[in-house]
Amino acid sequence: MLDIVKVLVDNGMSKQVDLDRVSVNIENLYTQLSTTDAAYEQQINMIKYMFDMPVSETIILTGKAETLLISELTAISDFSEHIDIKMLEQQKDVYLMNRKIINNGYDNNIISAQMEIRQHIFGRFGCAAWVGAGIVFPEFKKIDHENILPTYGLGLRWEFKHNMNLRIDYGFGNKTGAFIVSISEAF
Repeated sequence: MLDIVKVLVDNGMSKQVDLDRVSVNIENLYTQLSTTDAAYEQQINMIKYMFDMPVSETIILTGKAETLLISELTAISDFSEHIDIKMLEQQKDVYLMNRKIINNGYDNNIISAQMEIRQHIFGRFGCAAWVGAGIVFPEFKKIDHENILPTYGLGLRWEFKHNMNLRIDYGFGNKTGAFIVSISEAF
């Protein structure tokens, strides 16, 4: 097609814009073919993943879909032990619990406070210490001071760019503690 339009342009029977359009259309077709091939490969890999097959193994389709036995399909379609399904089920449980809390009007309010001191040590290095507390409650008149959650900790800072720090902190809470590594500051 491209050669035919090129001959037409060379003989003055067509314009250069027609040749350019055909070239663009051919490039678009090659791009669509490449995209389709990539999508096909992704779907094949997804099938292999869902059936716990190694990526290097080849899928060979034999016979027709109508000839497959229903018992064979049910035997290979139990995905209840897949980590993705388990994670979705846990997310659903958390969502339902949060929905129940919100619908029942629990813990709709929060009060929190934190003080932090930062100290430059030398060069780009610094440190920080903080103390804070917070509480969640359904109504102000139902605040229970026994439920106040404390927090405190220490951290190191390395300023790799102006006002941009790499933070390494260790914080303590109510019977817990944890490291956190992050970039930047809360304020």
